[in-house]
Amino acid sequence: MSTATTSDKFTTDKYTQIRGELRAVHGHGALVLVVTVHPEGQPTALYRLNLDSGELTTGPLGGGATAILSDDTHVWLAGTDGHIYKADLIKGAPKPLGPKLEPAPTALAFASKDRLAAVCGKELVIVGRGDGKEIQRLTLGEFGASIASDPNGIWLVVGGDRGTLSVFDCEDKAKFFAAESKKLHEGAITGLMFEPEELRVTSVGADNKLLTTH
Repeated sequence: MSTATTSDKFTTDKYTQIRGELRAVHGHGALVLVVTVHPEGQPTALYRLNLDSGELTTGPLGGGATAILSDDTHVWLAGTDGHIYKADLIKGAPKPLGPKLEPAPTALAFASKDRLAAVCGKELVIVGRGDGKEIQRLTLGEFGASIASDPNGIWLVVGGDRGTLSVFDCEDKAKFFAAESKKLHEGAITGLMFEPEELRVTSVGADNKLLTTH
């Protein structure tokens, strides 16, 4: 992994070592957060790279992780061992949040009322953001590949491995309910993002298409 720093006169490359295959990268201010999965199942870490100083620090994990979320104080990870992990944004090792999930979570999104939404195989699992306690499970029509939430965490969209976009919401409700689903891509939906001001979603897929859906 390399990073570049730029001044008025020159650019330099800085190379840093990470263990395993890169699975997720997340930026927060001057921090770049990275998680990996080792091909032999060996322990990896939460890597924190400070772009201002160039310093790389590690927070050890018992296994690997496939997804990252952060707010201004904490980081949440989807662990390959079935746990959702929580860590301080700046330092320290991630700690398991609540009991293991089955199947293991592969994607995470913030949900309203201090909750997290985790994609676990063919299910969408809602847990408490502070304690990891399971609150709700919703069935997906295919294996989930990606997830996103609107800025208020009221609407969730899950991208499936066969191209279906599934919508869930808790507008004026205590729990999430399925709204609708539609096949948009030919192949897995690999990335999703809500627009900041509109209930409009951008999706990218294995079919090399980028779509915008209201």
